[in-house]
Amino acid sequence: MSGKVAVVTGAARGLGRAFTEALLKRGDKVCFCDVDVQQGKQTENELKKNFGDDNVQFLPCDVRKDEEFKDFFNRVIQKYNTVDIMVNNAGIMNENQWRTTIDINLTAVIHGSLLAMNHMKNKSTGGGLIVNVSSLAGVMPVSFCPAYTASKHGVIAFSRSWALHPELKKNRIKITCLCPSFADTDIIKGTDDKVHGPKLARMVMKQYGLMVTDRVTEAFLRVLDDADNNGKAMMVTPKIMDYHTFHDPKL
Repeated sequence: MSGKVAVVTGAARGLGRAFTEALLKRGDKVCFCDVDVQQGKQTENELKKNFGDDNVQFLPCDVRKDEEFKDFFNRVIQKYNTVDIMVNNAGIMNENQWRTTIDINLTAVIHGSLLAMNHMKNKSTGGGLIVNVSSLAGVMPVSFCPAYTASKHGVIAFSRSWALHPELKKNRIKITCLCPSFADTDIIKGTDDKVHGPKLARMVMKQYGLMVTDRVTEAFLRVLDDADNNGKAMMVTPKIMDYHTFHDPKL
């Protein structure tokens, strides 16, 4: 799918920036957003030096705000005329602000997916790919961050449900999930005052280990290149990079 137009949310730093850079290296054009305007502009300047002014653009956006998110998406279309790949990456881990956690990690993912679907089914070329960033916490319970875990489970449930819908198949739209374990990013650093049981959190993170962003980016690119990615959830840990096997009940 190289040579496409991609949108990445929450991409001023961390995994979002890594995904943006990976897309640019493939020859895609990328418009990314973040609530951190200063860091977003700095990242934009750095990426433009390496990939060209017309290939990457930063636009400030708080994905919690519906009209702001919609306006951001429409501005991408105004600039590039289309969106082929939507990466809903923005996320936080803060159990003290559980409503905000749900708003960013789940509600905004739903909104971003619907914006992309509505455009992709109506554009003249048809089709597209939506990558929703969940977490390993989306396929298993994590005791020290229940709200975060619930939000990431929701991302997978939403994505898998839409993936079954005949309307998406008719319009050649695919939706898939990426489920990384703990990566060495800002969302993991400084979590002591944002989780239930910081000592437990540190112990679990030590047990699983922290991944470098390149490891997660490798899984991200594998998902992009897989023609059979619809409705799937790619797990990536220091030891595993494979799709999760869901055991749905037979009714």
